[in-house]
Amino acid sequence: MIRKRRAFRHKNWKIITIPNILTFCRIAVIPFLILSFYCSGPIGNFFALFLFVLASLTDYVDGYVARRLKLTSNFGAFLDPIADKLLITVTLLMLAGLGRISSYNLIPAAIIVCREVTISGLREFLAAMGLELPVLRLAKYKTVVQMVAIASLLCNNQVYYSSVIAVVGNILLWFASLLTLITGVSYVMSALTFIKILQKQSRQAIPQKRKKRVKAHG
Repeated sequence: MIRKRRAFRHKNWKIITIPNILTFCRIAVIPFLILSFYCSGPIGNFFALFLFVLASLTDYVDGYVARRLKLTSNFGAFLDPIADKLLITVTLLMLAGLGRISSYNLIPAAIIVCREVTISGLREFLAAMGLELPVLRLAKYKTVVQMVAIASLLCNNQVYYSSVIAVVGNILLWFASLLTLITGVSYVMSALTFIKILQKQSRQAIPQKRKKRVKAHG
């Protein structure tokens, strides 16, 4: 799974492209999403749901546009997952802080946040070694399930809200946390396996260096 970072993998190095603008918009929505939680009444709830769904849709649209118009870029590959993590983490924190997620349902929310922080740190560590951790297909499905679960939870206190939606949202949140754990463990195990290989190669290289030094002195 882990591979060496390939320089100039994408031909387009522009920052200002349509997909990247959509990604920037997804990040720009977050402050307004936070403010909407503090607006009392159904209007605030509606705007929270509307902004989150709108931001989630841009995740699909920017990827589609990038592939369709061949506008993929290294900057976009870096920024897109960060935008997703910010959107999901911030919304979960707001839901939990305002009591919209409570009791045992806080467990999957905590799992999701902890996993995102851990994998982000792991990617940064591997990047410093000149390595990259490709995104699993299952991780993409995980993001979709997370967004649907959170959107369901945001329906709380709406006129059209029903207990069925709440149950579905909580079930999806647990399912999303399961996918989060599976992909997270897979990433960590791959990283540990690769690091062990590097350690083994390093140990084997030390005696060879010593032999070369002995021959040089001889």
